[in-house]
Amino acid sequence: MIGNAGENRQAPGHRAVTTALFAAASLFAGSGAQASPRSGGECAPLGKNIGYTASFADDTVVKLDLDTNTVIETIEGFSRPWGLELTRDGSLLYVNSVAQASKPSQYEVDVVDTCTDKIIKRIPTIGPGYIQVSPDRSRLFVPNLLWTGLQVVDTDTAEVIRRYTTLPFTQAGVSNDQKTMWLQSLPNFIYTIDMRTGRRNGPAFDREGILPLQMTMAPDGSVLAVADFGDRVSIIDTKPGSPTYRTVTQVYRTGRQSQPGISAFSPDGRYLWVGGYSGQVSVLDLKNRTMTCWNLQSNAFGTTVSEDGRRV
Repeated sequence: MIGNAGENRQAPGHRAVTTALFAAASLFAGSGAQASPRSGGECAPLGKNIGYTASFADDTVVKLDLDTNTVIETIEGFSRPWGLELTRDGSLLYVNSVAQASKPSQYEVDVVDTCTDKIIKRIPTIGPGYIQVSPDRSRLFVPNLLWTGLQVVDTDTAEVIRRYTTLPFTQAGVSNDQKTMWLQSLPNFIYTIDMRTGRRNGPAFDREGILPLQMTMAPDGSVLAVADFGDRVSIIDTKPGSPTYRTVTQVYRTGRQSQPGISAFSPDGRYLWVGGYSGQVSVLDLKNRTMTCWNLQSNAFGTTVSEDGRRV
């Protein structure tokens, strides 16, 4: 289903999408929630596995039929899109845009109605960042990679509902009970925030490795994966009460100049798929502590696993 760990192999031939990031797959588009800020009425579900990929180079998001491997629609109106997330019912797609073409200094999250494939709202943000959702997909976290601060967006209403004070160069991961937020910052710090009070839970602790690129929380909130510029992926125990809580329990070296970036866990949390800016994609088997690598011969800006775990 995911691939045999422990082997090095080339990925089968396919049409590569340059600087693209798969955002979501295996969902029924158009079954909108009543609270969603939709631009029109309900539409019938497509009844297909739908995927979305952002093209940073030409300012578009492509909607894909993953059953037939064909393009359904090309959605325009973005400015350097690079991060995508879906709501719980798949009715809204959130797109992280670097800046508006008419306002180069402004960053935003664009909200797309997946029924009409139109941008229905633009949410100004305090800076660029990797957007992520909470485990129940009810909250969108928009960090600031350049300065300080993090915004929380209600995914049903597309409204900013809270702001947190953070260290510079921040990205967030949230525990399953949504009580603790894990964050990374320069130069190599990982720390936590109490989501109710906004207070930092103890001092930040450092880890071996330099300049964390991106972090991903496992589906059950038990571990945090952190990729860094040192061509490493570190696995951190995030289970309170565990004897190894807040420590690095596994380290994977993905190879010289592999440049590991945005990653995604399989639904069961066993496998971690890591995209590499170099074009390498690695799959880490956290149970057997093995690694398999593919070379896509093109930038692998990021990865996402479908909800059924059958596609990446």
